[in-house]
Amino acid sequence: MRRRDLVSGAVAVAAMAALPRDGRAAVVNPPALIPTPNAQRAYRIACRQRPVSDGTDVDSTNNSMNIRVTCFAPKQCDISDIRLSFPGFGFNIAEVDLPNGFTVTSAVVEYPIGTFTKVYAAGNPSLTVTPGRSLYHYDPAPIQVPAGANFFVKAYITWTGTLWLNDKTGCYGTGEWCERGVGLADQTLTTSVRVSAGHSGFAPIVYARLSKSVACLGLFGDSITQTAQDRPDPITSSQWSEGAMLGQVPVINLSRSSDGANTVLLRNEGRNLIALDSVTHVHYGYGRNSLSLTPGVITANQDQLQKLSAHWMAEGKKVGASTVTPFSHSTDGWSTTAGQTNDNAVQEGNRILYNNWLRANWQALGLSWMLDWAHVVDPTDSGLWNVDVGHAGSNAAGFPVLSSGAMSSVTLPNYHGLDSASGISYPNVSADTCYCYAYPGDPGSGGVVTYAASAGVVTSFAVASPGSGYLNPPMVAPIGAWTRDGIHPTHRGYMEIIRQTGWGPAMLT
Repeated sequence: MRRRDLVSGAVAVAAMAALPRDGRAAVVNPPALIPTPNAQRAYRIACRQRPVSDGTDVDSTNNSMNIRVTCFAPKQCDISDIRLSFPGFGFNIAEVDLPNGFTVTSAVVEYPIGTFTKVYAAGNPSLTVTPGRSLYHYDPAPIQVPAGANFFVKAYITWTGTLWLNDKTGCYGTGEWCERGVGLADQTLTTSVRVSAGHSGFAPIVYARLSKSVACLGLFGDSITQTAQDRPDPITSSQWSEGAMLGQVPVINLSRSSDGANTVLLRNEGRNLIALDSVTHVHYGYGRNSLSLTPGVITANQDQLQKLSAHWMAEGKKVGASTVTPFSHSTDGWSTTAGQTNDNAVQEGNRILYNNWLRANWQALGLSWMLDWAHVVDPTDSGLWNVDVGHAGSNAAGFPVLSSGAMSSVTLPNYHGLDSASGISYPNVSADTCYCYAYPGDPGSGGVVTYAASAGVVTSFAVASPGSGYLNPPMVAPIGAWTRDGIHPTHRGYMEIIRQTGWGPAMLT
C-alpha cells in the first residue's frame, strides 16, 4: 500500500503546453510591485496554515473582525523576516475575485507570547486589499522565531458591504479565535482572548525566511484533502497532513470543499501565486468530484492530473497524488459493511478504473509519491468503507500529552463550545479500548488508551499504559466508523490513511 519511491520520470509535453507555465498573477506590496518573481524566492511557507476566503460563509451585517491564529516555527529551523500577505481573490468554484475589498487596519506578530510587533506596508500600518488576482504584502517583520517555538499572528480587519469568509481556516482551535461585529475595537495589541459564535473568518498567509532548506508542502484538493471531518489538535490546531508532518514540514492547505481538478483548471492563478515560490512539494487530492457519469470514461481525470502536476514539476516542485475513496450510504452509521450500499454504480466503476490507472502509471507520470487512500479504506475495491465492526461512532478524537516520551494524559477537546470533538452513536458501549498508533517513523510504542461513553457520546479518555519512546504524541481514536457520511474520513479514518501509507516528512525528500 505504501508508495514512496522518488522517481524523476518524464513530464508529458502536451500536458505542460495545455497549462500556462508560470500561472503567476500580480504580487502587490503597496505602494509598489515586487520587481521580479525572484524577489520572493527566499520566502517560504512558515507554519501550518489554512488561509484564504472561499465564500462558504459571508458577512454582510458586520463591518469589523479580530483574528488570532496559532503558529509554530518548523522544529528543525528558525524563521525570520515574517511577512503577512492577503489575497484579493477567493477559492470559490472556480476561483474568483472577491466581491468587495477590505482593509487590514492593523496586523501584529506576537512573539514571544505577550510581546507584539506591528507590521507595516511602506511605513503604513494599514493595508488595503482590492478585488483581483493579486497578493498584498506587509513588509517583513524584523523578528526571529527559534525552531519549534509558538507565535501568534493577529489582525484587525474592517470592510463595507460583503466579506467572504472560510469556515475551515482553523479559527476554532485552542489559541485561535475570530470575532466579528459592528464597530469592534482593535484587539491586536491585547492579550485578551476573543470568542464569538461567528467563528468563521480567514487568516493571513504567513511567509518567512527559513534558516535551513526544508521541505514545504502545499495541499491542493477537495474536501477530503481539506479534512472536512477531521478534528484539529488542541495545541497546534493541526489536522490530517498537518499533523502527519510532525511540525517538521510547514504545510499550507489550499484545498476547497466540493472542488475538482476540472474547476481548478478554469482558473488557478491565485493558488499558484500563493504557492509558487513558497513550497517545495505539492500533493494533489482531486478526483472524487470530477468522476464522469459515462461508463468507462476516465480520460478527463487523467488529463486533469497530468496538466496540474506537469505545471508544478515544470516549476521544480516534487508532486504526489492520491487515489479516490468510495462514496456509500449506510443504514447503521457505517458500523458494518453489510449496512452499506454504493452511491452510484457508474461513478464507482470509473473510480476503480481511475485508481487502477494511477497505481500503474504514477511513476511514468513523474510523480514522486502516490498515496493509496482508496485501498486503505476499501482494500477490496468493494465501493464500501472499512469499519471497526459493530461500532458506529462519529468523530471522537483523543490528543495525548507526553512526559519523557510516555503518554501522561489524553484530552477530549472542545473548541470554545463551538465544535465538539465528542462522538455519537457508540451503541451499547460505556467503555472500550482506543486505537493508538505512533506516527510513521516515530519509535514510540506500547501505549494503550481507553475511553468512556455515556448515551452514545464519548466523555473521557484514560491512559491504561503510557508506552515509551514517543517523540510525538501518537494518534488516538475510539473504536468507531471510519466515515460518518460515506464520503469523508473521520479522525479514525485519517489515522489509518497516515499509518498505512506512511505519510510523513520522510516521504518529502
